[in-house]
Amino acid sequence: MEDFIIKIKNLSKRFGTQEVLRELNLDIPRAKITVIIGRSGGGKSVLLKHIIGLLKPDSGQILVDGVDIVTADEKTLNNTRKKFGMLFQEGALFDSLNIADNVGFPLFEHTKMAPNEIYERVDYVLGLVGLRGAEKKYPSEISGGMRKRASLARAIISNPEVIMFDEPTSGLDPIMSDVIDNLIVDIQEKLKVTCIVISHDIKSTFKIAHKVAMLYNGKIIAEGSPEDMRNNDNPYVKQFLEGKSKGPIAVGD
Repeated sequence: MEDFIIKIKNLSKRFGTQEVLRELNLDIPRAKITVIIGRSGGGKSVLLKHIIGLLKPDSGQILVDGVDIVTADEKTLNNTRKKFGMLFQEGALFDSLNIADNVGFPLFEHTKMAPNEIYERVDYVLGLVGLRGAEKKYPSEISGGMRKRASLARAIISNPEVIMFDEPTSGLDPIMSDVIDNLIVDIQEKLKVTCIVISHDIKSTFKIAHKVAMLYNGKIIAEGSPEDMRNNDNPYVKQFLEGKSKGPIAVGD
């Protein structure tokens, strides 16, 4: 029986008159890479913010290791959030800090570790993402791909059980996108973490995913292995995976 670290049940969220999530259901398998695909502006990032408790749904449940974070008190919610690391779409590095201090920031802010211990941990995670030697550089002095890797190092420095990736290959050229894809797979295998990736990059999705789920019109309309998705007959899924403008998903939807 498959082990799910996160179970999302009948999740709904409305902003004004716009219904973004509509009784959405999704199970996230433990220690696997799950990629959530769908059109830009379709609610993927909103779903991600619900999973880490940054947004409260209008209704539904989000169970993280059996704890419903929707109804949890503040202390329980904060303890649950410690299970998560986050790689933001733009990296979200601090311009005024060098790479070592950016990566070590969560430990400086939220632990009582000694600075030398923190920098030892920084050195270790920079090694995992191939950035040893860049410790003293500032974000403005490194490439977009290197900034993504530094952000990933910061996301994993606190030993999270779940790493969230918001469009990790956005804005990167095909070669650097492939580097980031390989890095996600490598990190997941080495650390045995659960990865949740938001993406509309189909090539990347099929390369890294153990499970794929497609979000459309506020619901998960299809899910399964990459092979399951390739063979899915849903016309919305087929159109999205093939990247065609003509079909049931109207341009401008």
